[in-house]
Amino acid sequence: MKQLSLVILNFLFALPLFAEPISEEAQLSAELKKTPVNEETPVSAETVNQETQISAEPKKNQEPVEPAESAAPIGEGAIALLTTPREAEIYVNGKLFGNNTPIVLKLPQGKHHIEIKKAGKQTENLDIIITDGKVISRKITLLDLQETSQKSNQAFEIDNLKQDAFETEKEFQKRRVQLFKQFNEAVQQKNPNYQAGFVYLEKDSYDIDRQIFPVHIEWHVSWKKTFDLPQSGYITAKRDDAKKLWKTGEKKSLYIYVEWGEGKPKAHKVVLIGLEKEWIINFNQHLPTTLFMTLEGNEESISSAVINPDLSLFASVTDKIIKLWEVNTGTLLHSLKGHQHGISTVTFSPQGDMLASGSMDGIKLWKVNTGKLITTLGAGLFFTTGHKEAVNSVAFTPDGKYLVSGGADNNVKQWELSTGKVLKTLTGHNGEITSIAVTTHEDNILVIASGSQDKTIKLWFNTVPLYTLEGHKDIIQSIAFSPDGKMLASGSRDKTIKLWSVPPTEEPLRTLQMLEDDVVSIAFHPNGDILASISGAQITLWDVKSGEILNTLQQDALAQSVAFSSDGRTLASVGESNNIKVWKSAINDEL
Repeated sequence: MKQLSLVILNFLFALPLFAEPISEEAQLSAELKKTPVNEETPVSAETVNQETQISAEPKKNQEPVEPAESAAPIGEGAIALLTTPREAEIYVNGKLFGNNTPIVLKLPQGKHHIEIKKAGKQTENLDIIITDGKVISRKITLLDLQETSQKSNQAFEIDNLKQDAFETEKEFQKRRVQLFKQFNEAVQQKNPNYQAGFVYLEKDSYDIDRQIFPVHIEWHVSWKKTFDLPQSGYITAKRDDAKKLWKTGEKKSLYIYVEWGEGKPKAHKVVLIGLEKEWIINFNQHLPTTLFMTLEGNEESISSAVINPDLSLFASVTDKIIKLWEVNTGTLLHSLKGHQHGISTVTFSPQGDMLASGSMDGIKLWKVNTGKLITTLGAGLFFTTGHKEAVNSVAFTPDGKYLVSGGADNNVKQWELSTGKVLKTLTGHNGEITSIAVTTHEDNILVIASGSQDKTIKLWFNTVPLYTLEGHKDIIQSIAFSPDGKMLASGSRDKTIKLWSVPPTEEPLRTLQMLEDDVVSIAFHPNGDILASISGAQITLWDVKSGEILNTLQQDALAQSVAFSSDGRTLASVGESNNIKVWKSAINDEL
């Protein structure tokens, strides 16, 4: 019997290999003969017929058994591989030949490199030389990656990066930048040693309308020690992509991109790998829970406050004066003076470049960067175009072209900002308008929600009053649309928040019970899954779907206003003593 030489030249990890004969040799030979190797095709692969039996467990203390007689011509050979687990990627000379074993690789005479990969397992590398065409078998056991591998060391090295005694500060900074560059390059190459964990797709929770695919995350220990990381989140994937992702397996590799900030490493971006691309993970539980900053005002009592869309500025109202403050420094930028009566409402435009304020003497528009007055809408009391009594609430349309106001005269008005004219006056409430919210619905329909002292909310579609929402037992104090416009939240003096679908059903979707204090301000997270509310000095974060409380945050005094940043990573609240608190998420990454 001719002999077969097998040379193993290189291993990444020491794994026991067990050589076993392939049972039912006749079947294997017949399988190989079905598709003989063509000399013009140097390498090919054929999955073993499922009836071909290869032992699933290694036999201890067993001497290697001589392989079966060759079923391939002289100068060609074959190697049959079986891996545990059986789902594994088999590469021959850098080319992928299959994702499952058993598998038979028919190879020409010569040297070949075989690489066996599976996420979360140690990669097996075999360099073999085929001579005198033979059929051999090889069983490979892929072991789990150990936490002492390179990825752990890399996380530890980054976390403990320190300046060397012989380094200048400039040299240290250069080395630090280079280290992070090298690390992120390794991540970009999808090196298994840099995996941060695994992502599991939650198929049954896929939201087909919002294209949200929830995920559960299992982090490697080293990364959990380095960063404060949540265990659930979601990716945004269209239905067809979501189906393909699930079809290729619910478990996906997870990688973290790292950057330096505030003297320590930060998770810059968290991605799962699937469909040959990176999917950015957003975190449902990635809530603003770390108090980033507290600014104390001058202790003058404020009647209302509002925060701009990117949380860089906030406006506070004291009697007839509006003050614009810089959030990060607490610097007073402008004092806006011009109202002759006490100001009852103030709001920023969606673009953040204008501020609108309402009072007994009309609505004023201010330029934010200069603090200068632009114009006054409905100037003076009892003017026919303006409200007949004080303006209680104002809101810009999403495109910033119109303003909607609600007054103590029970009326809602829509203003065209380019002309300063009232386009429509909406009537129907039996009490003062206390809160206004505006959104756009399908086919760009303008939807106005108005809350009133009459305990009801009216929904106006293109200024037509289509719905009246009843259920609150006291005055409506705050209303807000979800970012997609499909849900409305309302807060009341009856100490409850009600969530309504848009268009609404007969009953609210859910009622959130505050129990202790009135609800004075509410705001949706940009992803629509979280609602923040203010009641007394407490800020509560709610899970919109379940109605459960996710977190509670505390102001030092009665809070007036709450808002999320446009990326959802930061939340700010303003108290009645003109103090502001800013919370940021545990991971300051840019997702």
